[in-house]
Amino acid sequence: MQDAKRRALLFLVVALLLSAIAGYMFLQKVSEVDETLGNFTTVYVANKSIAVREPLKPEDFEAVKVPEQYVQQSAITNLQGIKLENGVFPITKLITVVQLQKGDLLTSNMLKSDTNLSSDTKRMVMLSRSEKVGFDDVFSYNDLVDIIVTMPNTKSVVYMQKVPVVALAKDQQGNVTGIGLEMGLTEAADFVDKQVNAINIRVLKAPNAEDINGTRNGGSNDKAAQKLNEQTKTKLPQTGGAPQDDLPGTDK
Repeated sequence: MQDAKRRALLFLVVALLLSAIAGYMFLQKVSEVDETLGNFTTVYVANKSIAVREPLKPEDFEAVKVPEQYVQQSAITNLQGIKLENGVFPITKLITVVQLQKGDLLTSNMLKSDTNLSSDTKRMVMLSRSEKVGFDDVFSYNDLVDIIVTMPNTKSVVYMQKVPVVALAKDQQGNVTGIGLEMGLTEAADFVDKQVNAINIRVLKAPNAEDINGTRNGGSNDKAAQKLNEQTKTKLPQTGGAPQDDLPGTDK
């Protein structure tokens, strides 16, 4: 009887030792996995189906923690500061351009700002680089541009000044191939007519207000525009969209 008790006690001790060793090895393995995974980052997934162009709300998404090394570069990690090409926006100012299903990861390449226009009375007109449309600079969002138009049998004139750039069209290499310009509806209709009938349109980058304040030498913008208008009247541009070295007033 005493031998049976001793054997039972021995088996119990061995079982406890093996359990302790197994627990220790498990914790070691968990620690190794955690070290392999590294830090965790919060991303957001849709918690319901969301239609294209439907206004977005924070409650439409659920926060999920995933290992940082597995997070896509375009994944959204902060709903209140989403960085897009044309600025930083909260989720409430954005719409999705694709259908989202429950569980889909929220990424920046599926989002766009609800509107880039400053008011309901404004419209966007797209102007693409072509043989008769030339860009004299590299444009970005919120740039201001001046537009010079040459109609058949007439001299070049400054058609519009300080028109805001509210959208960009780019090719696969990231080169700007077109710009979206904000203007009133009547102005837009007239500008579309100019695009159809003009023989040459040149787009120049205009200084922003900060640039004007920093570099003003006493001359008004109206006078500068009048001077440029007089210069461009001296010769009709005959080439297409590429910058023309012989056009008066163009920096070489």
